[in-house]
This record gives sequence, structure tokens and C-alpha cells, in this order.
Amino acid sequence: MRKILKISFILILFGLLFGSCESEYTSLVKKELASGEINEELLFGLKVGDKQKDFFKTCWRLNKEEVITHGPDNKYALFKTSLDSTAEKSQDVDMLFYAIFDDRQNIIGMDLKFKYAAWAPWNEDYQADVLAKNLTDYYLRQYPGNSFLKVDVDAIEEQVYVKVDGNRQIKIYPISDQDVVVKIEDLRKKSAYKELVK
Repeated sequence: MRKILKISFILILFGLLFGSCESEYTSLVKKELASGEINEELLFGLKVGDKQKDFFKTCWRLNKEEVITHGPDNKYALFKTSLDSTAEKSQDVDMLFYAIFDDRQNIIGMDLKFKYAAWAPWNEDYQADVLAKNLTDYYLRQYPGNSFLKVDVDAIEEQVYVKVDGNRQIKIYPISDQDVVVKIEDLRKKSAYKELVK
């Protein structure tokens, strides 16, 4: 009996010591949400909280102005741009984007996919892992503040780059040799973090 109690005590102590340790990411999310800083800007003048009709209206206007066009299968809008026009090697990318909506059709984030326009299977300079790193530099220039953390996610073999400033989280990760996903999300709207928002 004494041996069982001793083992139970050790297991409880182990659980308290290691269960109470927060990851750098979790600590950052708590700190940033507690700061009260609100970042709602997304892209093309769209903001968190805009309505679905605002998204479609903006896309319609940009399409008429020939700034964007429709993406594959009409599931995304396509914008051709450059991450850095001063770089030695071409930084031209195809950016697919579509808003993320809540159940009331309010924008709560943006789902984006990037690939180098000059991508080829044999060209190491234009692979997704290189693009992911270059996108962290690009988004640091676009949205100054905290740096990106590298986070391991079980469901994704590659590491995920995550940047959190106030309520805004930016995640960047490759999904193939060619494509990189970028998700800009309002952490106030994510169920896992709602209880952290005062």
C-alpha cells in the first residue's frame, strides 16, 4: 500500500510539474490577448468584422479593375504580386485568397495560398520551404510587431511559423513542394481562446 501511495505521489508531482509548463506559443497567445491590442486589417482594405457582401463587393471591384482574377475552380480569388521587387532572384508569386466567415457571415480571417510563379520541381530556389521562410519576412514588413515562432504541429510534417500580435494570428506552412498556406485569424473568434479574452 505504501509503495502504491509513493508511486501515485510521484505521478501526481510529475503531472503538476510538466502539466503546468506552458509552451512559448501558449504563453505568447495569453500575453497578447491580455494586452487588449486589436488588429483588424486584412488585405485590400478588408477588415475583421466586415460582412460577406463587403468581401464580394471588394473582389468584384478589384476584378473590374483587373487587379485580381478568379482562381482555380472559382474557389479563390487570384492576385499576382511580388514579395520583394528588389531581390536578386524573382520573388513573383501567385496569391490565392478567400475570406473566412463565422456563422453570421462576418469576416473573421483570411485563407491564403502562395506559390512562386517560377516554381519547377528541379528548381531549389522556388520550393515551398524557401517560400515559407520568405513569407515570414514579407509579413513582418506588412505587419510589424512580434517575430514568428516555429511551432511543431502533429498533423503537419513541416514546422509552422506563427506570429501573434494582440488578437491577430498569422500561420504560415507548406502543404506541398509548391504551395504554402497563410492563415490570418482573429484569436477572439477561435473557441480554444475565447475564455482568454476579457
